[in-house]
Amino acid sequence: MVLVHITKKSSNRKIGNIPCSITEESSCSPTCPFINSGCYAKTGPVSWNWKKVSNGTQKNLTDWTGLCSFLKDQKPGQLMRINVAGDLLHQNGVIDQKALKQLVKSNKNKRAWTYTHHKLNRDNFKAVKHANENGFTINISTESLPAVDKIIDLKLPAVTVISDKHDCLKPYKGSDNRTYYKVTKQLKTPKGRKVVVCLAQLHENVTCETCQLCTKQRDFPVAFVAHGNQVKKVNEALQ
Repeated sequence: MVLVHITKKSSNRKIGNIPCSITEESSCSPTCPFINSGCYAKTGPVSWNWKKVSNGTQKNLTDWTGLCSFLKDQKPGQLMRINVAGDLLHQNGVIDQKALKQLVKSNKNKRAWTYTHHKLNRDNFKAVKHANENGFTINISTESLPAVDKIIDLKLPAVTVISDKHDCLKPYKGSDNRTYYKVTKQLKTPKGRKVVVCLAQLHENVTCETCQLCTKQRDFPVAFVAHGNQVKKVNEALQ
């Protein structure tokens, strides 16, 4: 049984006051470039909860079926961030299509979304494509702008990571003393697609709940600025 923890109302400053979930670490893609180093979820408060979920000591744990039941019971139009940490269920990197279809079905009339680092082999592409075409947005996580173009050419939503030292960014301190960024020049993919930097990293008081870009099917990528205690390792991995 794969363990899942559900937070009915997130207190995460970036997510907003919506439900979210964490899935145990075994769900992570074996091909994720950050699986051993650089993962934002392996440091800080998220990591504390994730470890408890993965070792079974977190309170009020459920399983994938429990997650699906929770989502199904939400009001129409409810936003929910699936897998703040963790990924889609799989066997040796092949997404469990039955489990994913169960989640997609539970999301009917809801607005849950997630991200995946699972490699887009034939079976995974089929599974992710079906989910996106049936109302459950799965953003494909990448680490480069050329990779973003390939994903969007496949008619799938894509996100990527950029260095916090990127020359299109200028950091500044917000009133909350956190680091935010100003975009000093438009970032584009090799095919000319405009890249939108995560609005929660550009402006104070913007959350997933208010932004909602990642919940939608898009023909442009969203970029996340490398952050967290392992930012140096992330920057190194992007080179």
